[in-house]
This record gives sequence, structure tokens and C-alpha cells, in this order.
Amino acid sequence: MPKAAIPLKSTELVAPTSDARIQSVARAKALLDAMATGEWVSLRLLADRTGLAKTTAFNLVTALVDVGLTERDAKAGAYRLSMQHLIYGKAVERRLDIAGLARPHLIRLCATTRETVNLALPGPT
Repeated sequence: MPKAAIPLKSTELVAPTSDARIQSVARAKALLDAMATGEWVSLRLLADRTGLAKTTAFNLVTALVDVGLTERDAKAGAYRLSMQHLIYGKAVERRLDIAGLARPHLIRLCATTRETVNLALPGPT
């Protein structure tokens, strides 16, 4: 008999699996998603946002701190995403042709409004 999906308080469900490693990765992703606001987030709020037990959330977020994916404010007992995510984001950004992706939308906007349309992008830093 198939197991029911494991509900998370985010908008997604994690499919059950006998492979605990996959479940751990899905739970860690849920914690990262819960910190995506960029603000410091308390352990209790992380547990509430993900539907994880506080102990489970603590163990996973501590592992994320250990590997450099999150930062911990020891005084406040709060967590946030680390700067490491900027490196990942820049890697994705480098492979995107934003001007090419925007072009059909800009053409449609120009045709609809009958106005000049421009796209400004930052240069390489």
C-alpha cells in the first residue's frame, strides 16, 4: 500500500520514499525555501513554515550551517541563507540570455503600447 505524501506547510508536498537521504534533502530544501525571504528566521518559525518537528529542523539547519549554506546568529538563535547562494545564483545568471528571453515580450509591449521600449541590464562586475 503506497504511503501518503508528507505534507509541508510550504506549497509543496514531498513524496514519501524509503530512501531517507532523499527525504533529508527534501526537508533541507524546505528549510532553505523557508529562509528565502533573506531575513533572520527563528528555529520555531522554520519548524512552523516547514511542518518539521523542531528537533528535526534544528538538526538539518545545523548541518546546513556546517556546510556553509546557512548562517546562525547565536544570540538570537536565528538562521538565514549564506552568501554561498550568491555564487550559485551568479552561475545560473551567467548561462541566461536575459536580453534574448526578454526580446519577444519587449516586442509585444512595443506593439501594444506603440511606444519605445528599452531593457537596461547591468554590465559585468
